[in-house]
Amino acid sequence: MIWDPDVDQQGTVRTTHGTGVKDCDFSDDGMLVASVASGDSLRLWGFESSQSRLIGSADDQMVTCRFALNSRAVLTASRDGVVNLWSIRSRDRIAEFREPNCGETYCEISPDGRRIFKASRGWYSSTTTSYAVYERPPYTLWDVTSGKQIAAFGDLYDDILGCRFSPDGSMIVTAGSGEAPVKLWDGYTGRELRQLRLPGHDKGIAHCAFSPDLRRLAAGSGDRSVTIWRIADGDVLFRGKAHGNTVWRCTFSPDASLLASGDYDGTIKVWDWRLGEEIASIPAHTARVDDLIFSPDAALLFSRCTREGALKLWDAETGEWRGEYRSGSRIEAAAIDRRWQRLAVGSAGSEFDLLEVINLGLGPAIATAWKDANGSLGCACPNCAQWHEIHESSLAHEIRCAGCESVMRLNDFVVTAEWRPVAQATAY
Repeated sequence: MIWDPDVDQQGTVRTTHGTGVKDCDFSDDGMLVASVASGDSLRLWGFESSQSRLIGSADDQMVTCRFALNSRAVLTASRDGVVNLWSIRSRDRIAEFREPNCGETYCEISPDGRRIFKASRGWYSSTTTSYAVYERPPYTLWDVTSGKQIAAFGDLYDDILGCRFSPDGSMIVTAGSGEAPVKLWDGYTGRELRQLRLPGHDKGIAHCAFSPDLRRLAAGSGDRSVTIWRIADGDVLFRGKAHGNTVWRCTFSPDASLLASGDYDGTIKVWDWRLGEEIASIPAHTARVDDLIFSPDAALLFSRCTREGALKLWDAETGEWRGEYRSGSRIEAAAIDRRWQRLAVGSAGSEFDLLEVINLGLGPAIATAWKDANGSLGCACPNCAQWHEIHESSLAHEIRCAGCESVMRLNDFVVTAEWRPVAQATAY
């Protein structure tokens, strides 16, 4: 729990869910939670009712779930390489993306909901050799509407440690090992755009993060460093080497001014990367940092440690402890809604908790405006996801959302990308 020190009220909803929760995700409006678990299948939870609804038949192979199509559907990926898209309203499978001889699959859906990126541990032949013989590229791109494959790409023996779409969907980043541990691909065609290298680097890259302005990419490495590249030319802008072990997670603050990184020893560091300075070092956990997220106002850091069974909150600038939740077993999955008011937590002990987060006192959420081909500026409210057309004079100022009445602070930079209104999630 994250406790209010003045009100002794727990507010936890705990249920059983298979034999171990693997992943969970919030809908855009925070009213629904999707989860997958061993020995079970995909479930939808109504936060206010705390009841679940099973989607599909039992499938203990599911390892990933993500809301898609403006929270009208859920995307799942399985150990056997199958990716499915499920309708929330009908609970039927909308589409299946299946290929033979495919290893464990990780998937991401593009922000516009039209493309699926699959990264597999390898396509292997059915030979009788004692090792896998990879026959096809490890990455594939699919059209959601038609269900057809757009492209297959990547080196046959790419070591896959991480992958994700850029926030505008124009790029895909993959992380691994080798001379070029980070690669950027066109998010529409799969064409290779750039290889990001580190001279003398021979360790794997575990995690990558795009900056809010989409001009920079950060990555944590097995050589105990965190690096920022400029995407346009591949130049290294910053490299912090103060960690004592492999850097497993990294993330930019919503205003792009700070970078946080977490390592295998459980230490979190906060960097002012423009000045090249470490501003906080936090002995946060006793084992690997598995999640690291800035609050919408960039004031707090949320961290998760699977082995420790703990979720914690920290002051991003001072490193001061602000609160925590502990489970009796390994926390395998956790998600926090866009308002930072609710937590969904799944553990290896089959517990699934829905938690209210209280007494944080967050400031105005930070948002980045997008500029389309016609020069129009649009901005999504970080609280309710409603889009607004804004004037350039609003940049670097606070504005009020017409939908939820919350105040948001706009960054002084914009992203050049197409934007469109986003629909609210379907009611449970």
